[in-house]
Parts: sequence; C-alpha cells; structure tokens
Amino acid sequence: MTRRRKECIVCEKRFTTYEYIEEIELMVKKKDGRLERFDNDKIIKGLQKACEKRPVSIDQMRSIAEEIRQEIIAEGREQVSSSEIGDRVMDHLRKSTMYVM
Repeated sequence: MTRRRKECIVCEKRFTTYEYIEEIELMVKKKDGRLERFDNDKIIKGLQKACEKRPVSIDQMRSIAEEIRQEIIAEGREQVSSSEIGDRVMDHLRKSTMYVM
C-alpha cells in the first residue's frame, strides 16, 4: 500500500489517496473443464512423490513451484491448464541436475 498526499488544483485543499497493488489470482483449468486456484502446495506434493528417492530438498521443490508461478504471472496470464503446469515442472526438473531421466 502506498499513501500519497495530493492537492486539488481548484480548491487547493490537500487530501490523501491510498494505492494498492492488485494481484491477479491465477486459475488452473483442469482436464474436465473446472477452474480452481493455483496452489503451490499441489506442485510441491507432486515433486515430493516424483523425487522421494532423490537428493532433492524441500526448499528446491518450493523454489521450482514459485518459479513456475512467477513465469506464468510474468506472461500476464490469468489462467493456465493443468497439463501445461505439468510440462513446466518437467522442464524445470530436466534443466536441473537433481533429476536425471
């Protein structure tokens, strides 16, 4: 939140305005057409299952989930398919040396 003091040009009175950052709520389109909120925890749970016998820390998994969320938001999108999220997770795992396929 940003607080600003301004002055009216006509009456010369001062007033305060408040500015808020509007966050876009990212939605995930499921295969059956339903929409639900993007949830980093779901990605982390999937990564835990995929990497349970690999030396991958929970911090690395959290980092991957947050990077994916930030990438989608940076593209200016409000909606993404669940299969695209899965593809992005696999891309991140392939790029890193922590998961060899």
